[in-house]
Amino acid sequence: VHVAKSVITRGDNTSVSVTSTIPIGCDGKKCRLAVLVYVPNKGNCKGLAFGDYCGTEIASDQWNNSFNISVVTSDGAAYNASWKFDIYLKISNFIMPRIWNNYPIQIFSVHIAESDSNIWNGRICYSHNPAMVKTFADRYFENDVDGEFILYRHLKYATEVQIKTTLCKGSGATYVRCYCGVAVKAGMDVFVFDMCDTIPFIGYKDGLCTDSTLVVLKMGNTYKVSFPYGTYVLVTIWSYDNKYVNVEVTPSISDVNMASTGLCGAISTDCSGGFRNRDGSIPKSGYGNCATDTTIERAFIEEWRVWTNESLFHLSKDVEDNLVSWPLYVCGCRNRYTSLNQVEAQIPCGGETTQECKKGSRVGKSSGVGKKTCNILRQRRRRSVRNVDRFPSPQHRTKRYALNQLSEPINMTEDEAKTYCQNYMKESPIFDLCKTVPSTKSEENINIYVIDILLTKTTVWADSARESMREQCLNEISRNNTFREDEEAAGIIAQIEEKACPSMCNKRGLCVNGSCICDAGYGSYDCSLDLSEPPDIFGLLDGGLCDERHLECKEAFVYGEIFAEGENLTCRIKPFIVSVEQIKKYETAFYVPAEHETLFEVVCPVQQTRRKKRSLGPNTDAQDRFVLGYTVSVSNDGEIYGRDFDLYMYNSECQHFENSSETITFTLMVINFYTIIKLSTLII
Repeated sequence: VHVAKSVITRGDNTSVSVTSTIPIGCDGKKCRLAVLVYVPNKGNCKGLAFGDYCGTEIASDQWNNSFNISVVTSDGAAYNASWKFDIYLKISNFIMPRIWNNYPIQIFSVHIAESDSNIWNGRICYSHNPAMVKTFADRYFENDVDGEFILYRHLKYATEVQIKTTLCKGSGATYVRCYCGVAVKAGMDVFVFDMCDTIPFIGYKDGLCTDSTLVVLKMGNTYKVSFPYGTYVLVTIWSYDNKYVNVEVTPSISDVNMASTGLCGAISTDCSGGFRNRDGSIPKSGYGNCATDTTIERAFIEEWRVWTNESLFHLSKDVEDNLVSWPLYVCGCRNRYTSLNQVEAQIPCGGETTQECKKGSRVGKSSGVGKKTCNILRQRRRRSVRNVDRFPSPQHRTKRYALNQLSEPINMTEDEAKTYCQNYMKESPIFDLCKTVPSTKSEENINIYVIDILLTKTTVWADSARESMREQCLNEISRNNTFREDEEAAGIIAQIEEKACPSMCNKRGLCVNGSCICDAGYGSYDCSLDLSEPPDIFGLLDGGLCDERHLECKEAFVYGEIFAEGENLTCRIKPFIVSVEQIKKYETAFYVPAEHETLFEVVCPVQQTRRKKRSLGPNTDAQDRFVLGYTVSVSNDGEIYGRDFDLYMYNSECQHFENSSETITFTLMVINFYTIIKLSTLII
């Protein structure tokens, strides 16, 4: 066994060469040995991975050849970091000849050292409401035009972040724009936050989640979308008269050397150095002036307006056809594999396999934020349900959720606005503490908020500005290993993490170890939700129709707002049957815990209630059991439920439905003038 380099720099790679020094005995037959590699997980969540395979194979007729195992750095956004990994090699189990079973080969170490390039440390690019952009090079400008724009694009990897602006309703100024949407792409994965339409949506676009390159975590109203190379996007949902999004792109070492572009620009120490045109050229005179210039900034914004054939919000066939699968899969190889089959199960490894030990609710290959819905959409998109909208219609919406209502326009002088902002920010118990955290620019948030007040003539964005300061402070603590490991800083960090509750629990609860314990009658991550009001339910996926000919129909996908994640989030499911004469007969309701997907979507499992289907209508004739269904509703507190919607399960092989004026009727299919009836099919 030979290791090419035992010390590698972040972003670099090495390899392990394995050669058998003696022939492999196979009793005259051809055989092969599987050499397994794994790194025990000792709390190191990032840093090291293997290219494509968790091992290699040695064929008996090629025993004296060398076989390489690629070792790569699996990077994250933390800096001032170094790691040491012990790599284990052993022979697989259950491979001929058995004399080699579980034979340990060697343990060797690889050290990963911090790169000399620290230009990306503490950097961030954001688009904050109302319509402010900060570049990686610390330049600020306002985006005061409607449309879709490319905020971030990587020049090497197939990754991109698009944002969408619209008029800020009730802002007090007709020219002020807000960010209502963000779309994140990596390879064949497209994850969208769309608050621009009447019905808000968070999830994978049109079933595009096949690469599993994006890792999505949810933490209250903030979602973290991570790229495979360490850069990640924070998206925070804000509710006022409408819903808007704040977007922050946190770079990694993969973004240095002018690797990023878009409105974020490239990472540079010069505020003008990061600007690049689409073709990579440096903009002409004017961009080099770091002072505010509306004409120059407007030209740069238009340079990065999304073209029709680029939009991730409105995917055309051309856009979808041009999506390229992620080419750089790596394997975490954290487990002790014991057989060749387990090695083969890691070939190829998913792009998400190195994204381990994340704080928050994890997105896996089959569960988590939007993944379950995406898998269903991917199955259904090939067999679209005719005459039915995929998602609920706006007319089903009955109210809006907004803790902070926009007020009448106010007029402040700059000094008055600054005094107001300073007082508001200092109400936060972590404001002064965060001043000691490197790269956390607390005063910067005050200055930006002053501009917001003067621009919008309202103080409604106050909580957004203060929460931005909180998130940036916590973000920097998680990234900066030097500060986190400083003994003098340990006490400050402990105080911040203890007191950093979202929105200070809106004065409706207690802050305990960074989490809110809400007063009676209030819920959600920040105690902003009045539990005396039921969630506003818009409807079910595909209009509540599920074709059992193609799908298992185990769950109801419910859309509404706001769904509070917690143990009291409950589905009420009332089974019913529909006879051939379209007569409904109900059974006793069941109550099951709801699966919280996003603020606007929950999943209600109906599989366990289906075990009762044989008892449906014990006094009911078989011919009455034509269609099986469930009336579904959701409660945030397990007591007060929103509107009911019906989920119908039918079989398109022998059943036909008509959907008009919100009334669904089912009839038997007629083929060649003969009615096709199969009793086993009709009794669903």
